Amino acid sequence: MNANDPSARPEFDPHRLAQAESGDPQAQFALAQALIGTGRPSDALPWLKRSTAAGHPPAAVELARILLFLTQSDQDIADAVRWLHWADAKASPAAPYWLALAALGNRALECDFGRIGGWLLSSARRRFPPALRALALYFGRSPHPADRTASERLLRDASQLGDVVSARLLAERARHGESMPADPALATQLDRQLAAAGCPNIAQVVAQRDPVAAPFERPQHLALEGLLSVPAPQTLHASPWVRVADGVLSAEDCRLISAIAAPHLRRSRVFDPQ
Repeated sequence: MNANDPSARPEFDPHRLAQAESGDPQAQFALAQALIGTGRPSDALPWLKRSTAAGHPPAAVELARILLFLTQSDQDIADAVRWLHWADAKASPAAPYWLALAALGNRALECDFGRIGGWLLSSARRRFPPALRALALYFGRSPHPADRTASERLLRDASQLGDVVSARLLAERARHGESMPADPALATQLDRQLAAAGCPNIAQVVAQRDPVAAPFERPQHLALEGLLSVPAPQTLHASPWVRVADGVLSAEDCRLISAIAAPHLRRSRVFDPQ
């Protein structure tokens, strides 16, 4: 038995494998997703390429993600951008979101905040949950009531679409009354739903101040460049050199990181009572 043969592994359906080998692009994409889910993205690449060549936009997005974040040769990056643009033209919900992230790195694409904002909005209009969540976090920082109302609606929409991270963030907002009126009943309801789905809890983070971190000159306006500026650090000690940059992350930013990381954390096997 060949250990590299997908049919030899229990996670693969022989019928789906036969469909993929016969040229079915959806079956090829499903097989690639199963390989990625078991930590074998390199093995998924041939199937993604075949599915993409057959005109499957979700496969093109997944192919681009692997080329961008795992291989990273100049040719791979150029191919990734090309496939994301192609999938975007096919109205893929995810493609403009990943174009925006690729541009933030200022390597695959130029870091043009106007285009980045446009891609993010396009992805949100197509109801891609991570884009809805990103905009919710952005507008949740705004002091304008209209922005905060929109932020809550975006987070609710992403939660209803099945985004667990958004549901966790919404629960914390409702619990602490941040960027929305406090709603203990909603927080309890979401906590129960997340627990029933087996979603791990996150550490409690309480905001020490209002989470405004960028100049919001007018409501319902996206200006990412202001949000991404780094606060000036304060020198606490010259030797050793110790500096602190306060306000880099808001309380909700910390919750976001915790919620994304929580499913992947494992208890340390190292124990030091001292």
